Amino acid sequence: MKHAIVGIALIVSVAACTPGSTETTDPPQLTDEYGCGHGLYLGAPDQTAGLFLTSQSGFGESVPAGTHQLPSEAWVSELQFGADLFANWCDDVLEPGEPESVTDEVWRVSGALEITTLPAAGECGPAAGSLTGAVARSESGDEINLGDIDLQNDSWGCFAG
Repeated sequence: MKHAIVGIALIVSVAACTPGSTETTDPPQLTDEYGCGHGLYLGAPDQTAGLFLTSQSGFGESVPAGTHQLPSEAWVSELQFGADLFANWCDDVLEPGEPESVTDEVWRVSGALEITTLPAAGECGPAAGSLTGAVARSESGDEINLGDIDLQNDSWGCFAG
């Protein structure tokens, strides 16, 4: 019996270290909305995690409404970890002593992004969407199930300056 327990423990530990095995991590608390730019952004209250969904459409180009499967060439979809990730957000002047954003790790986000509201191309205004079935994956294969998230950017298309 003792050999069987040791054998099972060895199999489990080898399987856990085998390439392709994934570990699921609890999702960060993404509650703070950040406007400006051409994207939908949510951050943790302490700014150590942030969801960045950024349109790759150029300035003045229309962003297609509807549903987009992420990742895609049309959207950068990332979950970032670091410090002060939204420091000086939508601010074009870095004052002495203000924190600067530091990104330590970037995970790719997959899921279905549905854009429900956008201002006209080249205009500044509210945008909204939802991300469903969202999963973030690290380069090593670890996963975070983000689930379904409602997103809003009250200042889509607006920039500092």
